[in-house]
Amino acid sequence: MLLEFEAIQKKADQELRAMEKRALLAEKQRDDALDKAKEFRLKFYETAAELEEEQGKNLKLHAQINRDYENSSIPSSKAIRRKKIANSREKTGRKPGGQPGHKGHGRKKQEPTQPVILLPSPKEVLEDCAFKKTARTIIKQLVSIRMVLDVTEYHADVYYNSQTGERAHAAFPEGVIDDVNYDGSIRAFLFLLNSNAGAVIFCIAF
Repeated sequence: MLLEFEAIQKKADQELRAMEKRALLAEKQRDDALDKAKEFRLKFYETAAELEEEQGKNLKLHAQINRDYENSSIPSSKAIRRKKIANSREKTGRKPGGQPGHKGHGRKKQEPTQPVILLPSPKEVLEDCAFKKTARTIIKQLVSIRMVLDVTEYHADVYYNSQTGERAHAAFPEGVIDDVNYDGSIRAFLFLLNSNAGAVIFCIAF
């Protein structure tokens, strides 16, 4: 009976070890499958990102190809196979260009900020008495900008309480927090300068 029991126990141990091997193999297969699934997910995300990027490039290229004089600043003379723009205006028989008596549209003159400078007459005019002064005067302006730094400094006396050790001073205006502060005009100027330098110059001059 003892030999029979040992044989049964030995067989049970063998079956247990076989089951442990199968369990380890199944666990390894599961881990391998999870790793492969993770790798597939990463490849899927990379492919999706590349596809989205290529789609964006494709849309941009299509937009560039489809640009013409009707939806961009390209002049109609540079368009390929452009449609002829129909001229619906009636012919008047007048010559092209400015018409007699029509006041031209020039740059808007500004109000002078300095005394008007009268330029001296040319030397040949002063030396030749045949030249006579007319009623016509040519007026031209030179417009420039000037940056003025406006700094307001605040002083606040500090008071010390000898009994409590407390220190106090007058409250500074709103927005005056650091030793040097910049108001909204500086931030607005820097924003415009960063956005469009040409627009900044135009806004300041006009």
